[in-house]
Amino acid sequence: MTGELRFQVLRSPLVTVDGAEVVLAAKPRVLLLGLLLRAGTPVPVSRLAEILWGERLPRHVRASVQTLVSRLRSALGDHGEVVRSSDRGYLVALADDQLDLLRYQRLLASAGASGDEQHEAELLQAALGLWDDDALTGFDSDVLEREEVAGLRESRLTALERRIALDLGLGRHVEIVPELRSLTAKYPMRERLWTYLVLALSRSGRQSDALAAYREVDRLLADQLGIRPGRELQDAHQAVLLGESEAAGGTELPASANWQVCNQLPMAPSHFSGREDEAKELQAVITGADGDIPVAVVSGVPGVGKSALAIRVAHQAAPLFPDGQWYVPLGGAGREPRKPGPVLADLLTAGGIGPHEVPQGLDARAALLRARLARRRVLIVLDDAADPDQVRPLLPGTKSSAVIVTSRRRLSGLTALLGARGRHLNQLTAQESATLLTGLVGPGRLHPAEVDELTELCGHLPLALRITAARLLVETDVSRHLHDLRQGSRLDGLVLDDDPNIAVRAAFGVSFRSLGSSAARLFNLLGLVAGPDFTVDVAAALLATKDATAAEVLQQLAEASLVDEYRPGRYVMHDLLRSYAEEQVAALPSGESARLRLLHHYLDNLVAAVAVIAPRAAFLPVQRPTPPVRRTVGEALAWLDAERANLVAAAADASRYGPYELGWQLADRLMGYFSGRGHAGDWRTAAEAGLRAADAAGHTQALGAMHRSLAMMFSGTGDLRSSRETALLALEEYRRAGDLVGEYRTVNHLGIVEATLSSGSVALGYFQHAAELATRAGDLRYAATTRLNVAAMLRQTGRLDEALPAVREAMRLFEQVGPLPGQYVLHAAAHIHQERGELDEALALQQEEVAALRRHELRQALGESLDRLAAIHRDRGEYEQAREIAQEAVDTAVDVNDQLVECHARATLGDTLQGAGCPQAAITQYDVAGSIAERIGSAEIEVRALLGHATARLSLTDVETALPLAEAAAARAAELDLPVLRGRVLSALAEVRRAAQLTDAAEEAAREAVALLEPSGALLHLAHARRIVESVRAGR
Repeated sequence: MTGELRFQVLRSPLVTVDGAEVVLAAKPRVLLLGLLLRAGTPVPVSRLAEILWGERLPRHVRASVQTLVSRLRSALGDHGEVVRSSDRGYLVALADDQLDLLRYQRLLASAGASGDEQHEAELLQAALGLWDDDALTGFDSDVLEREEVAGLRESRLTALERRIALDLGLGRHVEIVPELRSLTAKYPMRERLWTYLVLALSRSGRQSDALAAYREVDRLLADQLGIRPGRELQDAHQAVLLGESEAAGGTELPASANWQVCNQLPMAPSHFSGREDEAKELQAVITGADGDIPVAVVSGVPGVGKSALAIRVAHQAAPLFPDGQWYVPLGGAGREPRKPGPVLADLLTAGGIGPHEVPQGLDARAALLRARLARRRVLIVLDDAADPDQVRPLLPGTKSSAVIVTSRRRLSGLTALLGARGRHLNQLTAQESATLLTGLVGPGRLHPAEVDELTELCGHLPLALRITAARLLVETDVSRHLHDLRQGSRLDGLVLDDDPNIAVRAAFGVSFRSLGSSAARLFNLLGLVAGPDFTVDVAAALLATKDATAAEVLQQLAEASLVDEYRPGRYVMHDLLRSYAEEQVAALPSGESARLRLLHHYLDNLVAAVAVIAPRAAFLPVQRPTPPVRRTVGEALAWLDAERANLVAAAADASRYGPYELGWQLADRLMGYFSGRGHAGDWRTAAEAGLRAADAAGHTQALGAMHRSLAMMFSGTGDLRSSRETALLALEEYRRAGDLVGEYRTVNHLGIVEATLSSGSVALGYFQHAAELATRAGDLRYAATTRLNVAAMLRQTGRLDEALPAVREAMRLFEQVGPLPGQYVLHAAAHIHQERGELDEALALQQEEVAALRRHELRQALGESLDRLAAIHRDRGEYEQAREIAQEAVDTAVDVNDQLVECHARATLGDTLQGAGCPQAAITQYDVAGSIAERIGSAEIEVRALLGHATARLSLTDVETALPLAEAAAARAAELDLPVLRGRVLSALAEVRRAAQLTDAAEEAAREAVALLEPSGALLHLAHARRIVESVRAGR
């Protein structure tokens, strides 16, 4: 399926290619909608599971979601790659013009940014025109309806109301009456629509109809809800009665004689970018659309754009507040915030009270302000508040007026006690940052790559972006400014030369100086954290105090917006704030001791967690007190998953700045976590950091351990040649250090690599030598593990009769040392039974292994296990079941970046598709498998891919193409020390030759296949080869 791909969530159908609907089943349809509503943003698997199944989650959530993702990709055909996986979940990667929701959001943003009411109305109408009345229906997901779709529908109605308000302001009273009649019938409880209908009828000269409309909604609200109309609707009714409905906004009361209308708002910021959701939320609060008290609190780090957003929203809402728009700078971040008493005096004067009429005393002034604002519509912006006590006396007493408060602090006292709505601002998105920067410097000035780097260096902080833009308007050399930001402290480049007070560092300094001593000390010490986030126990380690004390201090920083609790118990610090903290901590004499406490905290917890999940693994010694206890595998894995990035960063930090032994100890223990779970990028980063530390210290045993870790990482990603080279380096270092344990574990790994590279005899020799060394060292458990590898290699080299006894010998050794490592024995035994044609036994064993790996969440090993299970179902002729399992194996391998397992699983998937009568789809999988195999050096899969392609061509009766492919597979297999594989290839070659009417050559290939397979014990393949011999003879 090729062509132009389009997605629509605001109308049907959901997905089309060249205008034709792509029909999706119910669950993939819900999955796609959940991804499209967050287009371009990864949606975690846990969130997708909630959307798909609500509270009735399947037993294996991740596997079930992966299966649905695979079905969705398959349904999208050639466009399936738009559904992508990442560490944070799944996402749909689209251009703006491929999804109507993105166009809708862009039009709304443009409307909000327009300074012209006519143009704004046109943009809103264009956005609303993207909707159908049946949009977002027919999806079986209560979670999606409740938490995503309802908000989107509300956005539509808000935009509709704004457009109607603009039409009223533009004098289109008569034209919008029919529309308002329809809308009030459809949404009878939406009072604002009734307000506009009353005003439109009155302004059209239909006062009696306007009054009748008010009586209708009055009765409706009383009958249905037992309430009276709200203030806005009552004001509209009053205006009709008084003949004042032509006034601007239409719902305000006549101003009293001594009231003075003041419009004090500063100029709205130019080239405002992003914040659409935040702006809508603020609009809803201050206009009373959400029913709460009209007080909004905007908080965030210094320079994040709090004031800019508040002022912009205030300008947009100004027509709704005809009695005035007041702007009050409170100076809360400075050393001397303004007292509420003098501020109240200024506000009373602004409202028309003479200076001599302003009463004395805070309470008297506050009471008079509340009285003056009663029944008036005034918007007050209180900018840069210090604390709730500064703000409370300045608040109106009724809902007719509204307040927007900005503060670097969250002002929890206002939100908790008064019911104000808090909105904490984070940094801009990459796209919003790019839009702001390019708008400020002008079109065509910057290359896209320069924009991306500049916005990243500015931390997507609006203040930093505006300073950079101002500098670029003066400086002509963009590369010089980039160089200044890259080198040294970024904060040095984020300041205006002609006004040092306009600087990111200065903005941060104001907040820092307002902190108490404990909070200031913790803020500085957080500059030592190398990872992306941190927890309370990290803060406790830095402060050398108890968790409870650290939590209190950390909360002070969160309240000051200097750290952000982005998830329960987990905190982050903005990049530029981190740079500021790094500058501060560099001058602290106690900084190095705090850094050592932090590194030891990570190492101690890592040792404890890995001891639970890999209790029998061998690691470099760590001389530390008894580490904290992680009671279960689940608890240990949860901690490791949460701290992975921080642990890798800590290893890199210790490897760079010392102590070096902490660098390699952290990296070494991380191998126990990464092994079997993927995360190849983090694994490599940690191991290479540990290698640098070991090299700097000249520690041969640590050099061996780091090389072995890298060898295992390379093997897991399918880079077999790099794995072999690195393992040989590890072996050399272990022998120099006299580390027998490291030696035999590395020898065993070399056997695994050679087996994968199809060097059967070489691999068998490595495994046998590893078993001897482990036995000599008294490590019977590891000796048993290597015996299993010996058994696997005996199977692969055509010695099945020796393979099962080798498995039994491994089991005997395991019984001497404790519980069996079930999944490894199961896999080896299942594969041998499969080759012998004992498929029932093989199936039972392999299903048990898959269940064990799922239970222990060993995803790196799960892909290989699923591939084997799919192959067994294939050999049983159960092609549909085999296809589903093989597809899951492919998806799992891709998710953990295991290219070796991926190409195995794709070859198996090709086999199942071919067996199910889909040879063309099978060829696609064989081609991909072959390409990967050639890149990573897996000769076995190269042969399997050629062989599968040949047999698929044969089933398409394309004998002319099939024959050279089969001959090439046979020639490549002849180079390998894998007789069973060669026998299988020769059997297939015989079939192709027979189809090409090369009878003698066909019989020769078939007889050679039988000769190879007879001594191997591979009864399944032997029986097939013998049938071909008989068939060729019968066809003569």
